[in-house]
Amino acid sequence: MHVLPIILFECNSDNNAIHIPSHIFLSLFHYIGLRDIRQLASLTFTTTRQSILGQLMAGSLSLILLCLQVVSTVLGNSDPSAQIHRRSPQKPSKPPVSNTKANAKPVPFGFGSKVTGGGNAAPQTPKDPAELEAWLNDPAPRVILISKTYDFTSPNITKTSGCQPFKSCSNGKNVQQAMNYNNWCTQVEKSTSKVLVSLDASPLNPIMVAGHKTLLGVGKSAIIKGKGLSLIHVENVIIQNIHITWLNPHLVWGGDALMMYGAKNVWIDHCTFSSIGRQMIVAGGTSPGEGNSGITISNNFFSGKTKWSARCQNRHYWTAFFSGVDDQITMARNCIDFTSGRSPKTGGSGSPKVLLHYYNNMHTNTIGATFEVGAGSNVLAEGNVFHNVKMQDNSDLTTQDGGKAYVPFKTKEANQCKSILGRPCISNLMIQSSKYNFPLDTQALATCKVRGVFTHCKLLFFDKQA
Repeated sequence: MHVLPIILFECNSDNNAIHIPSHIFLSLFHYIGLRDIRQLASLTFTTTRQSILGQLMAGSLSLILLCLQVVSTVLGNSDPSAQIHRRSPQKPSKPPVSNTKANAKPVPFGFGSKVTGGGNAAPQTPKDPAELEAWLNDPAPRVILISKTYDFTSPNITKTSGCQPFKSCSNGKNVQQAMNYNNWCTQVEKSTSKVLVSLDASPLNPIMVAGHKTLLGVGKSAIIKGKGLSLIHVENVIIQNIHITWLNPHLVWGGDALMMYGAKNVWIDHCTFSSIGRQMIVAGGTSPGEGNSGITISNNFFSGKTKWSARCQNRHYWTAFFSGVDDQITMARNCIDFTSGRSPKTGGSGSPKVLLHYYNNMHTNTIGATFEVGAGSNVLAEGNVFHNVKMQDNSDLTTQDGGKAYVPFKTKEANQCKSILGRPCISNLMIQSSKYNFPLDTQALATCKVRGVFTHCKLLFFDKQA
């Protein structure tokens, strides 16, 4: 018998849709040695909530992808103190106790574990984009259900001053242009190229989301087109199973899909982000009280495929950027596909203070930069998979730029966490990828130690019986 270990923290087994292309799943499907989809019947899992074998047999490819992302040689670490739970098909056992609900609906975890959103408010479906925006913005607690496209794009095209901050592509591909937002072209980029750019003005005026809201997509067609969501000085928001798309993808500063400033207790789960001009997710804030705390970003699909890019390879650069004055963020179980940078970027200029737990995420088909750990940020990244992730040039080699991060890839490196966190970390895995310089800064572990979300993780151990 051959046992192929697969290790991760937890596996979410809800039914919400996540829009992941089949080629990403198939690359892992073949990598772990399965010849036929029916062999998934031989995979038996124990989760902290319930057995998901039924989900696997039902062919939930998105779930399989997220649960099988850490494969092959990743940490065969069986230290009991790490709370690793093991199960075989012949001897089923009761799942370990965790943060669950009797109805087995997904529950938030990590820094965002206290989020309740709209709570017990009666679910309502808005009749049109105007009503959706009004409900998200009003002060009443709400549970808002959407199952179709809410199109905010404008038929009228606006023109404004801008620049072309990146060199034209010699390979015939389209490069992003930029708006001169806050004099970015002239003062930051110091660009001498002045152009008149065309854009849809709608994404520049995002939907302002008030506190105590749940925005829940029903089915596979819950789409917000032409506007992003802005959470400024609000708390207790759930955004789940929503696809945000088409925010001037040809323009830097063309629109952010999801922006947080001074947000508290937010759960962004099972969402898709595609065709975005600027950041897919951004958390900022420079003044006291503008930190973003209690944030969990989980099970999302960041689709970077685009016709306009910063680096001439049809991959989106502006993925996720966290730079608030007191950000505390869990980012777990996400799929980042076809990007070229900021995956994620933390800290940087100003006075940021960012604490990020980044685990069980899947990076695929990247050409360019991965992590950009800037000043004022501390990152623990573990149990992530990088598949077909390649540097475009030597500028992508370094992943630490003034910040502190611990990103282990070897068992010895992962075990060093135990002396500080009280448990071993989970090794990350590179498959058919470039060798980036990921840091092993133990100061990041010391900073993480004071937060229970880093020290009290529940780990799972999965077996594939062949």
